[in-house]
Amino acid sequence: PSESHFIPAIWDRCHHRLNTPAVLADLGCLRRIRQWGIDLDNLRQRVPREAGFSEVIQAVYRSYAEARGKPRFGDKTPRHMQHLHLLEQIFPGAQYVHIVRDGRDAALSYREMSHRPRFSLVFPRGLGDFAFCWRREILGARRFGSTVAAGRYFEVRYEDLVAEPETRLSEVCSFLGLRFESAMLEYYHDFGSTPHRNNRRLAEPPSPGLRSWHKQMSAADVKRFEAIAGDLLAALGYERAF
Repeated sequence: PSESHFIPAIWDRCHHRLNTPAVLADLGCLRRIRQWGIDLDNLRQRVPREAGFSEVIQAVYRSYAEARGKPRFGDKTPRHMQHLHLLEQIFPGAQYVHIVRDGRDAALSYREMSHRPRFSLVFPRGLGDFAFCWRREILGARRFGSTVAAGRYFEVRYEDLVAEPETRLSEVCSFLGLRFESAMLEYYHDFGSTPHRNNRRLAEPPSPGLRSWHKQMSAADVKRFEAIAGDLLAALGYERAF
């Protein structure tokens, strides 16, 4: 489904005194749940009153998947990089695909987002904040993948994925135990011609080089980013300018 965002918030509200009807009521108030087409009555029937938090959240995703004839579900929410241990509690045994992108290009992409809160401790406010968050989250995910989720963590570079989509996606499918199908590469047809407010190119096939920090980022900004996260850029195989 589309990015969820609600898992940490619901957890913060409910985990200390779990009340299943209250959790379901909270979920029912979320626009995202309505957008996903989740039938709350069906969800209540799936989840016993004494269910744990994990059972309730998993039931949401299973409902979404089954409505589309799918045996498995996934979630792509960048903010969850800050909540990997929580995800492990909710989805024990989950597999993690970590797509790593050159932080300088990622910063350019973030700057272009039109829908961001003016201030939040979750979202970086400037280039320095972004570089710090990028470094912290990637190092944290790699540490998580080598310890807690050892054998269930797969890392792929964004640049390799868009340059060789079939080869790299085949590797991801192999890791997940899925059969690769060429139709997977035609996902962009599902978005139609209406641009997404924060990603106008979702309706286009993978295209390398859409952003280039070499051309689009000032030397001062590059130097600032590398002063904070240059060590990780190098460790990931990205060239440094300074």
